Amino acid sequence: MRAFSYNIDGKIGYVLNPVLEEASGEQYGDEGCLSVPGLWYKTRRADYARVRGIDLDGKPVVLEGHGIMGRMLQHETDHLDGHVYLDRLEKEERREAMRYMRTHRK
Repeated sequence: MRAFSYNIDGKIGYVLNPVLEEASGEQYGDEGCLSVPGLWYKTRRADYARVRGIDLDGKPVVLEGHGIMGRMLQHETDHLDGHVYLDRLEKEERREAMRYMRTHRK
């Protein structure tokens, strides 16, 4: 079972077994993550994304959006595939982020 929940611009929900079906366009903006607290980096993402999955009753769910919603859909499906947004950074920014994490570990 794969799942994520979200709270974006007052829209709250969840999706089970999400599959990223489509991503298009481009955006480049700040992104952070609770998995790597304290870090924010500009990250390239598609502007639009669509995810298909199911709800708790087994009914189909489709989530889609541009901007922050599109970014969130990609961010959360990345997590479910074993990735964090740092994996998408440009080479030098990724090095900087990894250096920060090594020196600021608790």
